[in-house]
Amino acid sequence: MNMGIEETLKSWLEQDGVTATVNTGLSAEQVASDEQTVFVSAENSDHRVGPLQMVMTKFIVTTPSHINEDDDGNAALQSHQDLSNQVRALVEGWDASSLRITFDSERSPDEFRGAFFVGEEPTVSDGGWLTTLSLNVGVFRG
Repeated sequence: MNMGIEETLKSWLEQDGVTATVNTGLSAEQVASDEQTVFVSAENSDHRVGPLQMVMTKFIVTTPSHINEDDDGNAALQSHQDLSNQVRALVEGWDASSLRITFDSERSPDEFRGAFFVGEEPTVSDGGWLTTLSLNVGVFRG
């Protein structure tokens, strides 16, 4: 049900200059463990009234702990921070970006009605760095 939302958000990130690999949560694509990736997930939606739905989306930025053999971890961390900042700027500033235009151009059955930046959660794992950015998106279901 939210696959169209995920694909639209993926297109939005790519059109607005995110050069890292962008995958959707429902994608069957293989993900390389040695490169930065942004996952777009729209797992939950909540019916509000009539055709209005609130879709809870997440943008998960992942970076391996070492980008190359000579990296002591500092280059990977800096690269992760740069990509996280780029995605955060888009997600926080959605009203100034092309999100509405992307929904219209993707011919999505969903009509964009607004969005609200919920927050950010950075974490560290054995394999690298993760930053999860949450955005609630309001849509009319067509």
